[in-house]
Amino acid sequence: ENFIFKHRREPTFWLDKVCIDQARIQDGLKALPVNVMASKQMLILCGSTYAARLWCAWELFTLFSFQGFQQALARAELVPLLDAATEKRIEKITTVK
Repeated sequence: ENFIFKHRREPTFWLDKVCIDQARIQDGLKALPVNVMASKQMLILCGSTYAARLWCAWELFTLFSFQGFQQALARAELVPLLDAATEKRIEKITTVK
């Protein structure tokens, strides 16, 4: 309610794993820079497979390539996922059935 009052709109949230068709990742990667640069902030949930996923690397590359380093750092928040149980819970929540 505070957000709506302050910004006069509903909050928006873009989650790459849900918003990119996992069966056609290449197509989703084409529009990824638009989504990343349109975002005010980027929450990075960094687990053990983060660096091995192409779209994750592409998101970071986009964030840091199209603005100054300090601006990109200010927009990014890194949250390490330290244990496999936490990663499994997030995967379960974000898996589209």
